[in-house]
Amino acid sequence: MLTGSRSTGYYDELFVRNPPRVGPLQSVTSLGGGGGVDISGKRDISDSYSRSETATLISASGYSESEANALFQTVSASTEALDSKRDVSDSMSTTEVGVLLDEKVDVTPYQNTLAGLATTTDLNAAITNLDDEIVTRLTLKLDKGSAYSTSEVDTLLADAASSTSAALSTKRDESESYSKTQVDTLLSAQPISTVTGLQAGLDAKASLTQLNQEISTLGDSVTTRMTGKRDKDGSYSSIQVDQLFSDAADSSAAALSTKRDENQSYTITQIDNLVSGVRAESYTAVEIDELLDTKHPTIGNNGSLDIAAIGQLSAALSSFQPLITSGNLSIAMTSGLQTALDTLATSVEAIPTSQIRVNGNWVEQSQFALSNGVPELDLGLGIWAWRALPLFSEIQRDAARILHARMGHLPLEVGSDCLCYFPRVSENLDMGPGSLNFVTPTADEQGEWGIYEYANLTDAMPSYNAAYRLFPNRAVPEVQVSSRGIGWSTTENDAYCIEFQAKRSAGGSFNISWTADADVDSESPDFITTFKLRANGDVAYQWQDRISVSEDDTESGLTQVDKWNHFAIQKPAGGNRLYYYADGLLIFDTDVTSNPPQNLDALLINGTGNVAFRELLVRSTCPFPLFPFSPASPVSFASVIGKGRFNSYML
Repeated sequence: MLTGSRSTGYYDELFVRNPPRVGPLQSVTSLGGGGGVDISGKRDISDSYSRSETATLISASGYSESEANALFQTVSASTEALDSKRDVSDSMSTTEVGVLLDEKVDVTPYQNTLAGLATTTDLNAAITNLDDEIVTRLTLKLDKGSAYSTSEVDTLLADAASSTSAALSTKRDESESYSKTQVDTLLSAQPISTVTGLQAGLDAKASLTQLNQEISTLGDSVTTRMTGKRDKDGSYSSIQVDQLFSDAADSSAAALSTKRDENQSYTITQIDNLVSGVRAESYTAVEIDELLDTKHPTIGNNGSLDIAAIGQLSAALSSFQPLITSGNLSIAMTSGLQTALDTLATSVEAIPTSQIRVNGNWVEQSQFALSNGVPELDLGLGIWAWRALPLFSEIQRDAARILHARMGHLPLEVGSDCLCYFPRVSENLDMGPGSLNFVTPTADEQGEWGIYEYANLTDAMPSYNAAYRLFPNRAVPEVQVSSRGIGWSTTENDAYCIEFQAKRSAGGSFNISWTADADVDSESPDFITTFKLRANGDVAYQWQDRISVSEDDTESGLTQVDKWNHFAIQKPAGGNRLYYYADGLLIFDTDVTSNPPQNLDALLINGTGNVAFRELLVRSTCPFPLFPFSPASPVSFASVIGKGRFNSYML
């Protein structure tokens, strides 16, 4: 039943059960997507006035402005009156609200629907009946917490059946077997003869007496046999005896090789006896001379002719010069020799000493040598002079030669300690002994060691993955990298120096790194040392063992845009301390305290933006100072760098 004082019904809210009869109460405006206008901010017409009604009521009151002022002349009265009013800006008249409500859904269809719904009494009765049915049905049910489902029961029964089957597989049926007690009873009541073949089997076995007798006999036999044996610790095996005999035979053969058979040789005593017999039957030299003296007139030419047997021979021989031996030749025996020597000495003394002209002065020099020289006649001096024509490599590194090198006209020759040298005058060639090549990775799959091609060196710095790379003691890219640890040695006993010049453009940065592992990745056993020129002018270093230890430091504002700077890093022999220089000034020095690298296996150059570099030189010595020239001065060689190109071979 709906009641009201108005002919048209307006409702703030209307609820129905959805689904009918049993569903929860839902707002009618929410059904069907909740269509309609939201009236939560509306006022009911019954307790509010529209603007026109308010104006009519005000005009009907018959008060003039002065009367109204008189009525509302006090602030408190005005305030009380305003408290019962609504602001026009945030309220609506009953007409406006009515118009809005007229646009709402007609209530008639919902009244018909509500008429067909169950009443509260009907719902309560239905709920009571449902409760009774549920109670009745639940009396036959078990709570889930204390009962098994059919699937759980089936699983338990299946497990029990499996366990039972496994247990029964080792059992015998009672009707077809005896217990132990029954077996013992049966055996005690039956003689051995009832068991077929048992007595014969027992007869074939040895008795305890026989076994003892056999054991005794065996013991005697063993004792008898052992009496003819030796203990292993005090005897040799047949193999050991054979080896001893073999060694003895070898020793005997070696000893007999220096002996003679008795039936084919004499003892010393026998030899002495034989010699004494021979001596007794021979002549001495005196006896032979006496015999020959008696034979002179008749001696023949048999090879033993005595001088006395030849007439006048002694006289002829005495007229010849006697035999000259060392120390017995006197000047008197050389006719005129002394006079000739005196004359020669006088002539030799008259010969002037040879002289050479050195730095405008004559210097006595009997002998001298000049390589690469051409003799020329000096008409002014009237003498022959030498004009030296040295080889190009023999020209001294004088000021003019250094100037040409600084200007990039003529690079200096490298020394024996050079490992690589890239002056970058016109080409990117290595003037060092290894003729190394800068390479970059190809677009191929790099794998463990990488695949490289010749690098086109420009001022545009590559990324780290595309870095310019140098692999010492290798012919990359003709032969690709396939191993690690074969680069330049950098152990504690080795020294090395890396130096270069660089000029960065605005926004450019430059990193030069070297590592102990030539493979592609940067994991241990890599040990990466890096020298960094940052885009803001800072210079920094970093070393890291790629395990857990690293160190770094930064010096601010050392470089400027478009200005060449010289940098060097060196490690002296006898330790693992690194020294870093910028424009000849020592800026960092640090000890590598963790896993110092044992070799320089690869050198990388990368960065951002544009950076030019030149005079890249790696040496196996440390040419730059490690200590200050005076206690108060810094470690520096800045005064010798000068203008233009520079490297340590220009010192």
